[in-house]
This record gives sequence, C-alpha cells and structure tokens, in this order.
Amino acid sequence: MLHTPSIVLQSSHNPVYTWFWFDTLDGSGVWCQAELPPLEPLVIPIPPELLQGNAFLLTRIASFLDTPSKDDRNSLLALALTCHHWRKATASLLFRRIRIRKFDQFSSLYMQLSHNSNLRNTIHELRYRFWEDVTSSNCLALLLNHLQPSILQIDNFCGVGIDRHAIQEISTAQRSRSIGPRHLRLRMCTFARFRDLISMIHAFRCLEDLFLDVVSWADGYCEVKTLPRRIMPISLRGLTIGRHCDIGAVVWWCMSSVRLSGVTKLGFLSLSASAKEMVVVCCLLHCVRDVLEELTIGVSTNTSDCLDTSHVEIPLASFRKLQMLRIRVLDAQNMLWIRQLLEKLCMHPGDPNTQPTSPSTAITIAFDVWLFHENQIYSAIWDEIVNILLSLTGNGTATMRRLDKIVFVHHGPMDEFEAEYAIKERFSPLNTVVPLEVHYEDAF
Repeated sequence: MLHTPSIVLQSSHNPVYTWFWFDTLDGSGVWCQAELPPLEPLVIPIPPELLQGNAFLLTRIASFLDTPSKDDRNSLLALALTCHHWRKATASLLFRRIRIRKFDQFSSLYMQLSHNSNLRNTIHELRYRFWEDVTSSNCLALLLNHLQPSILQIDNFCGVGIDRHAIQEISTAQRSRSIGPRHLRLRMCTFARFRDLISMIHAFRCLEDLFLDVVSWADGYCEVKTLPRRIMPISLRGLTIGRHCDIGAVVWWCMSSVRLSGVTKLGFLSLSASAKEMVVVCCLLHCVRDVLEELTIGVSTNTSDCLDTSHVEIPLASFRKLQMLRIRVLDAQNMLWIRQLLEKLCMHPGDPNTQPTSPSTAITIAFDVWLFHENQIYSAIWDEIVNILLSLTGNGTATMRRLDKIVFVHHGPMDEFEAEYAIKERFSPLNTVVPLEVHYEDAF
C-alpha cells in the first residue's frame, strides 16, 4: 500500500522499463515488464479514497488504463504497479503485451499460464526474440500451442544457425489451431531459403497483416515457381516491406499466392533507386488500385535524389478507394523523389476507364518526418511540393481526387510544440485552404 499521497514520474528521454512481481493465489508468481514512454515530470495526487483499495475503484483504474490519453494511461499504470491488490485488478491489461527475450522470462510466463489459465485469453500481443540457444524455437512453438495472440512479432530468428526443424515445429503448432495471429511482424530474421520464409507465413491460417523488416535468406536465390503453395490463396489485408528486404521476391510471391482483391493496405518503407524494383512495385499497385485504401511510400537512407520514377504511371485518380497516402521523409536533404512521385501520382489518367467511381472522394496525405531542428523544413523543395498539393485542394473533377487533409507526423527529437508551430508556419499557404494537422509519435 502507498505511504505517500502522491507519485512523481521523473523526466527521461528514453522509455522506462519497469519490472514488477505479479503474485497469484497459489503463492507462485512471475516477473512482468511494463514499458513507460518518456514523460515530463508529473505529480499525481492520490485521493484518500484510493488508498482504501475498494473493488469499485480498482475496476475504475483497470478501465482507465485502456483510455486513449497517453498521460492518463501511464499515470494510472504507475499507480497500479505500487500495490498488490491493484496489480491483481489490472492483470488483464498488464498482460496485454508480453515480451520474451530469454529463457527465464519464458519459464516464468509458462508457469504463470499453467496456474492461471484465464491469462492466456488476455494476451493480445506477443513479442518473441530468439536467443542463442536451440531451445528458443521449441519455446516459441510451445507458447503458440497455448496462446492466441492477435499480434505476433518475431525478432532475431536465424533459420541457418539454430535448430533445422524450427520452422516445422512452429508450423505444426499453428496448423492444429483454428485461431492464430492475425498480424505477423518479422524483424532482423535470416532464413536458410526463401521458401522457408514462405512456409512460416503459410503456417498462420488467419493471417491478415504481414510486416517484414530486415528479412533475408542465406541462399540469395528465389524461384517463384518452386515456392510452396496453399490450396486457398492467403487473405492478406495489409503488406508492409521495410528495410533490407528483397522487394521483388516478396511482391512476386504476393501476386501469385495472395488474394489481391482483399488487399487494402500496402507499405514500401525503403525503396531503392532501382528501375526494376519500381516496375515490380507499380505492377502490384496496378493490380490493387480498385481496392487499395492506404499506401505508404519511403526510400532508403542511402538513396540519392535520382530515384527512378519514370515507370510510375499510375495516377492518383485511378485509385478508386484510396483514403490515405503516407510519405516517409527520413532525410530532409533528400526530397526530390517526393516531388517527382507526387507529380506522377497527380497526373490525369489518359484512359477514361481509370476514372474513379466517386471522384469527389477525399484523400488524406500524411508526411512522416524526423525533425531535429526547424531549418530542415525550410528547404526550397518544399515550396514545389506545396504547389503540387495546392493543385489537389479543389472540389474534385472527373480526373482529379480532392485533397481533404494534410497530416504531419513528427517522430524526431525536436520538441513537439516547437515542431508543430514551425510546420504550421512553414505551410501556412496550405493551412488556409485545407486542414493541416500535426501529431507526435515515438519513432518506429
């Protein structure tokens, strides 16, 4: 129980990872981890009635932990971690996201699940990082036999250096389940063959969203005709390809094994200057232009201004249902590709069959920017981008989509209030004709 009438959260520039011991009725327990993002110093007064720990207030705390307000959630989470009764009342929310990085964490979680079977239904996201031991694949397969997370993230998987049967074990654990992860994230993973990656993806029957970042295979060879196939195509709704991935291989697999009529979200976070790569991307965009709702485009940090956009011939008006175009600006000094891309996307379609069904449907353009100081947004190339965006602020015609809103999402270390003021001042011509919003998010 608390001995002080207030809690003080100290300021920090990095996320704070708080470990706490969760007690159970049978006397056992497990170490759990809660992540608190950096906050300004905040003093939370505690009303006297909270110190009594009655059931009604505990329930209220548990409900407030799921509120959208980040400050309220983190404050109440810090409050809940200070008392045994509050930890018990908020167990379902504290166990919502689980991270496993070593065997000790796995054994503690597995013991906790064996004593409290209700917790397995509360785990919404499982982040599993492979450690340098052959047992890591067995542990993941064992967890997938008992848990039903909606989001599964696998880090540091190395199909070359660990147990050769790791993928078979994980696949077997999933094929026997009617419910499985709907969102799969693979980060820093290396497979022996490209077909091993596809086999792991095919193992998750209910998969709807796939995210690949720094995923490679040792043989460096991909033959789409020899890849394992499923009887029914995969019903993916979203596909995001990040850094250091063979975009061509993944896209050709997608076009041959995924039901493209259901793909509503595509993301290419690290395009290179290769003309061949742009052709492959445009081929996929052409196939999904009637159903695509959100498109994210970014370039790798080592890509020069000569990003080849000569093959980008799909105008923005041809995407019938596109609601969000997101552009990732990692380098404020490398902006020419954005202007070239917007010019191509805003071209009028020459084929009348490419006209949208509802030409007045509004579209939102979002810029993910990493700002360190305000001088980054005063580059002359931004003036040209503003002029292109102004051409989309009309009421919409048979060949032009209407720009409904512009959103800047700031991820960098620059103060969020200073960044918002600088962005709105810099893009005041747009702010007078179309809503301009500025948000802050942690870097991803």
